[in-house]
Amino acid sequence: TVSRISLRTIQRCLENEGIEFAAFLCGKSKDAIPVKRWVEDCLLPEKVTKADYDQVFKTVEVVLHEALSKPSKEERTLYSRTASVYTILFCLRKEPKLIQYFERMAGHFRFYVGTDVLIQEIAERFAPAEQKLFTNTLQLVRSAGGKLVLTEPVLDEVQHNLIGADLEFKHHYLDCEEAITPDNIEIVNQPLIRAYFYGKFAAQKNHPHNWQQFLNNYCDPRAINSDAGKEELRKYLMTQVGMEFESRKIVEKDCKNRDVMQLAKLLEPHKKKKELAWNDTLMAHLMYVRRREGKETDDLSGYGFRTWWLTNEVTIINVTTGLVAAEGTSYLMRPDF
Repeated sequence: TVSRISLRTIQRCLENEGIEFAAFLCGKSKDAIPVKRWVEDCLLPEKVTKADYDQVFKTVEVVLHEALSKPSKEERTLYSRTASVYTILFCLRKEPKLIQYFERMAGHFRFYVGTDVLIQEIAERFAPAEQKLFTNTLQLVRSAGGKLVLTEPVLDEVQHNLIGADLEFKHHYLDCEEAITPDNIEIVNQPLIRAYFYGKFAAQKNHPHNWQQFLNNYCDPRAINSDAGKEELRKYLMTQVGMEFESRKIVEKDCKNRDVMQLAKLLEPHKKKKELAWNDTLMAHLMYVRRREGKETDDLSGYGFRTWWLTNEVTIINVTTGLVAAEGTSYLMRPDF
């Protein structure tokens, strides 16, 4: 019973990813559904007795945690094939030309990489090679001949994420670090702090022994909140990920004739800080500016352009429907592609 529920839960999760992805292709945004919801849905048809329900549920959780966090070669093959089926089905339902477009454009893309993607890339530093999803995605783009661009607004956000992680670690983990073990790392919900603990327990030669050593991979921990620290972080991303750089001055200058402020105000209620709304709005408008500069044209699939903002950001999608309608096409591409 546990085996059957576990397998069906994985299928439901991947199926939901496909549905959510199809919604994105149609210019809509859907919230992610927690895995526990799918466990509950898959458990109900089994007619498990009330006395056994909690035990079965907890056992499924244990099985899934092991299968998803430390997958075997056979399990990874299963996930890949299942995901491929749903991805292909939903892509074909939306537009058969999408597959041909990506094959044709593989070496010509210019991706402005989002903060969320770069944070995940940093957090994967000490993960097994086959589990470095974002790192491998960016490497695939580079190896195919595509370009990855780092903008200063994104660099600022990555630096602030490092600063935030540093403060959280010092306030909540430093004095009780020994409480985190390889068996309970998942309780750490901050991706960079969780990445540190994965690194600490890893068998890699250069794994960090303390938090300062972890931060030192990206910038001097003593200068993390300074322009010098920001410059070190910029050099790390450009070298490690293989990125080009555009300063904030250039980005804002090139977008000065577009109504960035109006869109930023619409986005502000959905963001923790006004600066984040401004940065995201800049990125959205910048894609259209760069396309016009490069005289890029659509191929009628809706995804025929070369320049995209590569991010899993979803909040902005529902706010920019007017902008997308005016421009005739989207500005955002997800790593799922």
